[in-house]
Amino acid sequence: EKHSSKTRESGRRLQRRERRMAQDDGNSVEQKTVEEAGAKEEVGKRKREVEYLIVICSDSDSEIAAARRGLELAEVPSFELQVEASSPSDSEVREIPISLEEIMEGAKNRAQNAWTRSKLGRGGADLRTWLGIQVGMLEVGGKSMELVGCAMFDGKFYHCGLSSAFELPRQVAREMTTGVSRREAFEDAGVPAASAGQGVLSWLSNGTASRSMQIAQAVSLAILPLRNFGMFTRMEGKHSAAKTAREEEERQAEEDARKAHSEARGPTA
Repeated sequence: EKHSSKTRESGRRLQRRERRMAQDDGNSVEQKTVEEAGAKEEVGKRKREVEYLIVICSDSDSEIAAARRGLELAEVPSFELQVEASSPSDSEVREIPISLEEIMEGAKNRAQNAWTRSKLGRGGADLRTWLGIQVGMLEVGGKSMELVGCAMFDGKFYHCGLSSAFELPRQVAREMTTGVSRREAFEDAGVPAASAGQGVLSWLSNGTASRSMQIAQAVSLAILPLRNFGMFTRMEGKHSAAKTAREEEERQAEEDARKAHSEARGPTA
């Protein structure tokens, strides 16, 4: 009987402990839910106050200023440009992409990876649009050209823009394709160290062009689909429907071909 009494008391303590743990877990989940709701409400409020709420992930003051200038060039009527720290691995491409496809892949990855981090941190949908910038080069008619790609991502659609391009000295392009940094490649070609970076294009053009100008141009063009959202989403919807129809036709054709082949062979023994 004494042993039975101890067992019952132990069981009651265990039940009380489990109830406290459940209550603590409930409070924790409730607190997290409240925090997430507060974060969403804050973003929603800012979204109502401005027409475009855009985030750029960058540690470069000149890049941030150029992106802001691009939005101004596009005459965006009401926008807020927020800044968050970037991660070196966000692009998921080589340091210097060497094709147009790779440049845009890097820009898209930068935007989407930053959006994903924000979504996980906030615990749900994010009403902001994320901006990714990627510099790279491509071959055109035997010449190596450098340009800037920009991608904007809102959680569903990508919108892209490109800057003008300029020809790279052959020696610089050759070294960059072998893994030499852009700064070192230009220094080896005789560009002063102080100019090997933001000012290379400005140095080459005597100040008539610059990297900042390229970034601003790419950003100002990438936001065009956002400013004409209905037109672009209708076109994407039609493209998606047409693609689905083609895939269905191809699937049906393959099925008919297999059926005809089976009938031609006749019944198997």
